[in-house]
Amino acid sequence: QERCTTSLNRHGNVCSVQLSPESAYQVAFGCADYKSYVYDVRNNSRPLHVIAGHSKAVSYVKWLSGDKIVTASTDNTMKLWNLNSAPEPTSMQHRVAERTFSGMESQHG
Repeated sequence: QERCTTSLNRHGNVCSVQLSPESAYQVAFGCADYKSYVYDVRNNSRPLHVIAGHSKAVSYVKWLSGDKIVTASTDNTMKLWNLNSAPEPTSMQHRVAERTFSGMESQHG
């Protein structure tokens, strides 16, 4: 299209964005505020999901399917999230990742 159809405003820097592979209306993005967000662009007044669990910026987000997302962070972890297992439809802030993969920080010197 020639012009923007919607805007999503976050207070932290957005580091990664990906559209859902199964819905033309859902977008996920990772932010410098240590969280990831999933929005339905038809109603962007609040996120569908807020995914919290990293201790540093979320540098990458990727949909694996319509209900699974992987996030990677500068905290040297990658986490697998199941959006259908959230305790509340609008929040995953107190949800444990389905799986966490950890890397080692490089040692210099």
